[in-house]
Amino acid sequence: MYSTKSELTKKVCAELGFIYDIQFVKTMKRGNNIYVSATCGKEHEFKALKKAAIEKGYIYKGLFY
Repeated sequence: MYSTKSELTKKVCAELGFIYDIQFVKTMKRGNNIYVSATCGKEHEFKALKKAAIEKGYIYKGLFY
């Protein structure tokens, strides 16, 4: 299940440059894969998260812009 408050989310936010306390980013780990999604935000925020997540090797499963 995705979480906005986990230690994994805190780590991913730090790596991607997003502010953990806002709780925009949510993550889930399945096996060796880390999935990244988001709660609610603006189009440019989703685009930035998607780009950063893919560049770091995470699987992005949020809104696709």
